[in-house]
Amino acid sequence: KEVVHMLETQHAVVKTIKNNDWTNFLHRFQKAHPPRGRYPDDHNDIASDGSPQYPFNSFVTSTSLLPPKGLKMRCYGNPANYTTGVIFALPQFSSPEEETKAVQATRTWSWPSGYSAKTEFNIGHRGELLNGRQEALVPLATLREYNLDYLSKDEYMIAGRMLKGGLKTVPYNEVFVRVGGPGRLVAGKDAATGEERDDLKHTGRSLDRGIGLPVAL
Repeated sequence: KEVVHMLETQHAVVKTIKNNDWTNFLHRFQKAHPPRGRYPDDHNDIASDGSPQYPFNSFVTSTSLLPPKGLKMRCYGNPANYTTGVIFALPQFSSPEEETKAVQATRTWSWPSGYSAKTEFNIGHRGELLNGRQEALVPLATLREYNLDYLSKDEYMIAGRMLKGGLKTVPYNEVFVRVGGPGRLVAGKDAATGEERDDLKHTGRSLDRGIGLPVAL
């Protein structure tokens, strides 16, 4: 029920995993990758500090924020090569303004449906976005608004353009977010230790240290 509620309220992101990439993906939570460049970058991996609060490596990866109930949006890939994927819960905030502040402070980037960010090719050695990707960013709140439009309107924004007549299935959007760090959190508790975790008290998920392990497949 908790995961269904997250999907209904657009407080979860999803990531499809290529069938032969699962091993590397899961290993990433155990071992930090070296920095990509010589300069400080807040998108570098953060290794576990050995504490119960952050038992896993955290890293930044591309995900999608689906419309309510996961309707109408195409996830990346195809069923033959991307049989399944994972669902990550987003942190809770006291207000939309606090979420926006955290998004900006951690450079949790997001792009609208139909925009091909291709972050693997468009991030510079200092961690900056290249080739117009910075200008194409939209806030998470805007992604949620667009997602609602896809379900209720015949005209809506796709890749920065107003599309008249609508689509049966809209392209995926992209949220570049830090995952891992905390473990799997269920109903405010760590599933492994039973300890209470609270996003608002900074003991649970966060955009700066990671939104935890997947909550579901």
